[in-house]
Amino acid sequence: SDGGNLLLFRASSVVAECEFNDGVAINDGGGIKVVNGFVDMIDCNLEGNGANTGGGAMYFETVGEESYFNFLRCEVIENSAKFGGGFWTRPVGSGPALISTTVCENTPDNFFGPYIDLGDNTLCVCLGDLNQDGEVGGIDLGLYLAVAGTECENYCPEDFNGDGEISGGDLGILLSNWGFCP
Repeated sequence: SDGGNLLLFRASSVVAECEFNDGVAINDGGGIKVVNGFVDMIDCNLEGNGANTGGGAMYFETVGEESYFNFLRCEVIENSAKFGGGFWTRPVGSGPALISTTVCENTPDNFFGPYIDLGDNTLCVCLGDLNQDGEVGGIDLGLYLAVAGTECENYCPEDFNGDGEISGGDLGILLSNWGFCP
Protein backbone atom coordinates (compact mmCIF):
# COMPACT_ATOMS: atom_id res chain seq x y z
CA SER A 1 0.00 0.00 0.00
CA ASP A 2 3.01 2.35 0.52
CA GLY A 3 6.27 2.59 -1.41
CA GLY A 4 5.37 1.01 -4.75
CA ASN A 5 8.99 0.10 -5.48
CA LEU A 6 10.70 0.77 -2.14
CA LEU A 7 9.69 1.71 1.41
CA LEU A 8 12.38 2.86 3.85
CA PHE A 9 11.33 3.35 7.47
CA ARG A 10 13.95 4.77 9.86
CA ALA A 11 16.66 3.48 7.54
CA SER A 12 20.20 4.67 6.91
CA SER A 13 20.68 3.91 3.23
CA VAL A 14 22.52 4.84 0.06
CA VAL A 15 20.40 3.96 -2.97
CA ALA A 16 22.54 4.21 -6.10
CA GLU A 17 22.14 3.58 -9.82
CA CYS A 18 18.56 2.36 -9.52
CA GLU A 19 15.48 2.48 -11.70
CA PHE A 20 12.17 2.94 -9.88
CA ASN A 21 9.74 2.72 -12.79
CA ASP A 22 6.03 1.95 -13.09
CA GLY A 23 5.52 1.38 -9.36
CA VAL A 24 2.06 1.77 -7.86
CA ALA A 25 1.09 2.46 -4.25
CA ILE A 26 -2.50 2.66 -3.10
CA ASN A 27 -1.50 5.27 -0.51
CA ASP A 28 1.90 7.00 -0.62
CA GLY A 29 5.09 6.91 -2.65
CA GLY A 30 4.55 5.17 -5.97
CA GLY A 31 8.30 5.10 -6.63
CA ILE A 32 9.68 5.35 -3.09
CA LYS A 33 8.46 6.30 0.36
CA VAL A 34 10.87 7.41 3.07
CA VAL A 35 9.76 7.84 6.68
CA ASN A 36 12.49 9.35 8.86
CA GLY A 37 16.02 8.01 8.56
CA PHE A 38 19.00 9.06 6.47
CA VAL A 39 18.70 8.34 2.74
CA ASP A 40 20.92 9.36 -0.18
CA MET A 41 19.62 8.72 -3.71
CA ILE A 42 22.46 8.82 -6.26
CA ASP A 43 22.08 8.41 -10.05
CA CYS A 44 18.52 7.07 -9.78
CA ASN A 45 15.53 7.36 -12.10
CA LEU A 46 11.93 7.54 -10.84
CA GLU A 47 9.60 7.43 -13.83
CA GLY A 48 6.01 6.44 -14.53
CA ASN A 49 5.07 5.75 -10.89
CA GLY A 50 1.68 6.47 -9.34
CA ALA A 51 0.11 6.87 -5.90
CA ASN A 52 -2.50 8.85 -4.01
CA THR A 53 0.25 11.16 -2.68
CA GLY A 54 3.83 11.31 -3.89
CA GLY A 55 3.75 9.62 -7.27
CA GLY A 56 7.54 9.64 -7.61
CA ALA A 57 8.61 10.05 -3.99
CA MET A 58 6.95 10.58 -0.62
CA TYR A 59 9.01 11.92 2.30
CA PHE A 60 7.68 12.12 5.84
CA GLU A 61 9.41 13.21 9.07
CA THR A 62 8.21 13.24 12.64
CA VAL A 63 9.09 15.74 15.36
CA GLY A 64 12.06 14.76 17.49
CA GLU A 65 13.74 12.47 14.95
CA GLU A 66 16.66 13.68 12.85
CA SER A 67 16.28 12.79 9.23
CA TYR A 68 17.36 13.67 5.68
CA PHE A 69 16.56 12.64 2.11
CA ASN A 70 19.08 13.71 -0.57
CA PHE A 71 19.00 13.41 -4.36
CA LEU A 72 22.18 13.63 -6.48
CA ARG A 73 22.04 13.30 -10.28
CA CYS A 74 18.54 11.78 -10.30
CA GLU A 75 15.51 12.12 -12.57
CA VAL A 76 11.95 12.31 -11.26
CA ILE A 77 9.78 12.48 -14.37
CA GLU A 78 6.32 11.50 -15.64
CA ASN A 79 4.95 10.32 -12.28
CA SER A 80 1.38 10.96 -11.15
CA ALA A 81 -0.62 11.30 -7.95
CA LYS A 82 -3.62 13.12 -6.54
CA PHE A 83 -1.11 15.41 -4.73
CA GLY A 84 2.61 15.66 -5.40
CA GLY A 85 3.07 13.97 -8.75
CA GLY A 86 6.85 14.19 -8.43
CA PHE A 87 7.33 14.74 -4.69
CA TRP A 88 5.00 14.93 -1.71
CA THR A 89 6.93 16.04 1.36
CA ARG A 90 6.00 16.67 4.95
CA PRO A 91 9.24 17.34 6.74
CA VAL A 92 9.79 18.87 10.14
CA GLY A 93 12.76 20.72 8.60
CA SER A 94 13.37 21.84 5.05
CA GLY A 95 12.57 18.79 2.94
CA PRO A 96 14.61 16.75 0.50
CA ALA A 97 17.82 18.30 -0.85
CA LEU A 98 18.38 18.21 -4.62
CA ILE A 99 21.66 18.54 -6.55
CA SER A 100 21.99 18.04 -10.33
CA THR A 101 18.50 16.52 -10.36
CA THR A 102 15.64 16.86 -12.86
CA VAL A 103 12.04 17.07 -11.65
CA CYS A 104 9.65 17.65 -14.57
CA GLU A 105 6.48 16.49 -16.32
CA ASN A 106 4.83 15.06 -13.21
CA THR A 107 1.04 15.24 -12.84
CA PRO A 108 -0.63 17.33 -11.43
CA ASP A 109 2.49 19.02 -10.02
CA ASN A 110 6.18 18.45 -9.52
CA PHE A 111 6.27 19.32 -5.81
CA PHE A 112 3.74 19.37 -3.01
CA GLY A 113 5.71 20.48 0.02
CA PRO A 114 9.09 22.06 0.63
CA TYR A 115 12.42 21.04 -0.86
CA ILE A 116 15.97 22.43 -0.93
CA ASP A 117 17.45 23.46 -4.28
CA LEU A 118 21.23 23.09 -3.84
CA GLY A 119 21.94 23.94 -7.48
CA ASP A 120 22.49 22.60 -10.98
CA ASN A 121 18.91 21.26 -11.02
CA THR A 122 16.23 21.29 -13.69
CA LEU A 123 13.07 21.92 -11.69
CA CYS A 124 9.94 22.56 -13.70
CA VAL A 125 8.20 24.73 -11.14
CA CYS A 126 6.01 27.74 -11.79
CA LEU A 127 5.89 29.74 -8.55
CA GLY A 128 2.52 31.38 -8.14
CA ASP A 129 0.51 28.77 -10.07
CA LEU A 130 -1.49 27.66 -7.05
CA ASN A 131 -4.24 25.92 -8.99
CA GLN A 132 -1.71 24.12 -11.23
CA ASP A 133 -3.34 25.12 -14.54
CA GLY A 134 -0.11 26.28 -16.21
CA GLU A 135 -0.85 29.98 -15.75
CA VAL A 136 -0.39 32.47 -12.91
CA GLY A 137 -3.55 34.55 -12.96
CA GLY A 138 -6.61 35.80 -11.12
CA ILE A 139 -7.56 32.47 -9.55
CA ASP A 140 -4.06 32.13 -8.09
CA LEU A 141 -4.21 35.68 -6.76
CA GLY A 142 -7.55 34.91 -5.10
CA LEU A 143 -6.16 31.74 -3.51
CA TYR A 144 -3.18 33.74 -2.23
CA LEU A 145 -5.32 36.59 -0.86
CA ALA A 146 -7.55 34.12 1.02
CA VAL A 147 -4.62 33.28 3.34
CA ALA A 148 -2.46 36.42 3.04
CA GLY A 149 -1.15 37.77 6.33
CA THR A 150 -1.07 34.41 8.07
CA GLU A 151 1.82 32.37 9.40
CA CYS A 152 2.70 29.03 7.90
CA GLU A 153 3.45 26.38 10.53
CA ASN A 154 4.20 23.48 8.18
CA TYR A 155 3.97 23.63 4.39
CA CYS A 156 1.83 26.28 2.71
CA PRO A 157 1.88 26.45 -1.09
CA GLU A 158 1.31 30.24 -0.86
CA ASP A 159 4.62 30.72 1.02
CA PHE A 160 6.67 31.01 -2.19
CA ASN A 161 9.82 32.31 -0.50
CA GLY A 162 9.70 29.73 2.33
CA ASP A 163 10.03 32.22 5.20
CA GLY A 164 7.08 30.81 7.19
CA GLU A 165 4.79 33.77 6.53
CA ILE A 166 2.37 34.49 3.72
CA SER A 167 3.26 38.12 3.12
CA GLY A 168 4.19 40.81 0.61
CA GLY A 169 7.34 38.98 -0.50
CA ASP A 170 5.20 36.07 -1.65
CA LEU A 171 2.80 38.43 -3.42
CA GLY A 172 5.77 39.92 -5.28
CA ILE A 173 6.82 36.45 -6.46
CA LEU A 174 3.28 35.67 -7.61
CA LEU A 175 2.99 38.95 -9.55
CA SER A 176 6.46 38.62 -11.10
CA ASN A 177 5.42 35.24 -12.58
CA TRP A 178 2.07 36.52 -13.91
CA GLY A 179 1.05 34.87 -17.16
CA PHE A 180 1.65 31.47 -18.74
CA CYS A 181 4.27 29.23 -17.16
CA PRO A 182 7.28 28.40 -19.31
